[in-house]
Amino acid sequence: MKCPDAVLETLASYLPAIPGVVVSLQDKFEDPDCSYQEIDHIVSKDPTLTLRILKLANSPTYGLSKKVESISEALMLIGMAEVKDAIVGTAIAKAFDSSEQAKVFWKHSIACGVCARYLANCVNPSRADGLFMAGLIHDIGRLIMSKAFVDGYKKANQLCESKKIPIAQAEQEVFRFDHTSLAEAILKQWRIPSKLITIVRYHHSPQLAPKSKIETNLLHLADTLADILDLGSSGEPMLDPQNTDEIQLVLGQNFLSNAADELPFLVATTASALDLD
Repeated sequence: MKCPDAVLETLASYLPAIPGVVVSLQDKFEDPDCSYQEIDHIVSKDPTLTLRILKLANSPTYGLSKKVESISEALMLIGMAEVKDAIVGTAIAKAFDSSEQAKVFWKHSIACGVCARYLANCVNPSRADGLFMAGLIHDIGRLIMSKAFVDGYKKANQLCESKKIPIAQAEQEVFRFDHTSLAEAILKQWRIPSKLITIVRYHHSPQLAPKSKIETNLLHLADTLADILDLGSSGEPMLDPQNTDEIQLVLGQNFLSNAADELPFLVATTASALDLD
């Protein structure tokens, strides 16, 4: 169900402002004639953002053999879309509070992004673009709902536990919309690309996605994989056993063993690169 416009108006005070440099970059990224040098010039005005992007580009998440020393190099080696996603995604994450609960939430979100790229690179590397950011922002609606509707969200969590249903279903029962439909509405306001909005909107029900079904399925599996490996927490009180069975069926036990060895390190280094650890 679509998130009502009245809800968005109510939530306005809970939505962080996107930094001006990010807004400028979004305009540039949408310009087909924009050059790497123009992006480099804008990003370089923000030393913290520059350092964050360079640390991410040099992290094991991308596995580059050559050290990236400038934003222009990052744009050439990991691609403009990936740099844009990293800039916008981390700006959104940093705009929220940095409480211990939030840190656990963002660890799970980073884990989903890292897991989604990891899965894509294992099965279909051409589908990896955009998945890190999709993972980073996939539960943004849940974070906002838990802050704006404290009592109602406690009730949703209780329903999730007592009835053993997914949190999205419990949210529907309490609010008549869920965190994915709220995220869809918010991400449209923030001018996030439609492909990423679709992936986020349908990550709990990838079979319903009108497009980008492979990427949506990858994020769906990544969400479960992050939970199985206990990489942070989105705040959902229970792990759907059907999802656990699904990931073992699709990926196999050997894959899970390898992932358990590799992913915690990848998540930790990525969180450190983004200053979200």
